[in-house]
Amino acid sequence: MITSRKTSFTGKLFFALLVSNLVLVRKLVLSNPICTPGSLQCQVLLSDLFDRAIRISHYIHLLSTEIFEDFHNDLLSLVNQLLRSWNQPLQHLTTGAPDHMIKKLKEAEEHTQVLQGGIDRISGRMLTDLDDFYPPWFGPIDAAVPQRESQMFSIYHLLHCFRRDSHKIDNYLKILRCRMIHANNC
Repeated sequence: MITSRKTSFTGKLFFALLVSNLVLVRKLVLSNPICTPGSLQCQVLLSDLFDRAIRISHYIHLLSTEIFEDFHNDLLSLVNQLLRSWNQPLQHLTTGAPDHMIKKLKEAEEHTQVLQGGIDRISGRMLTDLDDFYPPWFGPIDAAVPQRESQMFSIYHLLHCFRRDSHKIDNYLKILRCRMIHANNC
């Protein structure tokens, strides 16, 4: 409990410093006049031009940081959607795949359920509401090929997509951990 209060206070302090710095930078950026193009009477020192450019670039960096921080919840929601979208396809694979794959597919299905519970806990700690919408699965792809080949193509395609999506989930979680736990120091 003390750690969460300390973290909450530190977060509020960091936010207050960020907002005060943002207000200061906005004031500095907007307070300097710019010479109109083609004006012969306006001579700006090179050092002033650099100072202004640095203030503006710093302001852009602060804005990009704010936008980037806003994306944490979206990334976690994307992980949740990807995971939940695999519930039905994995069930289908465990019933239609060759015997030598079924044990690993069932294990993948079980671990997917465990990971979904973990994502729910993480979102609860981050006070994030996860989007429960995920794309529906309409079943395997029907191809105009003999039944056995069509089934193998469907299994191949699903396994390929599952591998790709599980890699995305793995990477997104590593990115989130780096940003949320290690303050982008990874």
